[in-house]
Amino acid sequence: MTRCDRCGVELKVGDFPFCRGAGGHGPWRVSVIDDQLEGGPRRFETMGHDAPYIASKSQWKREVAQRGLVHVDKHDRAFYARMFKQHDERLRDTGRTED
Repeated sequence: MTRCDRCGVELKVGDFPFCRGAGGHGPWRVSVIDDQLEGGPRRFETMGHDAPYIASKSQWKREVAQRGLVHVDKHDRAFYARMFKQHDERLRDTGRTED
């Protein structure tokens, strides 16, 4: 539990941390990034033979650092479709595949 040093109001998670005299306490103007994984907790089989069960983003970061892994963000099909299209247009316009 945290209290405001100035007015003594109990601050909750997401409350604005400044006193009422300077704008007030409340849940506005504060953004909190959650620690939940998209899709929920699960076993990460791509981290090695002993696939860890990970329930949060912070736990995932610790596990990646502990194993010395490098995060690679793979692109979706739309990315590759755009690259194929640009390649085909470049080949059509210039007759070459590279600039």
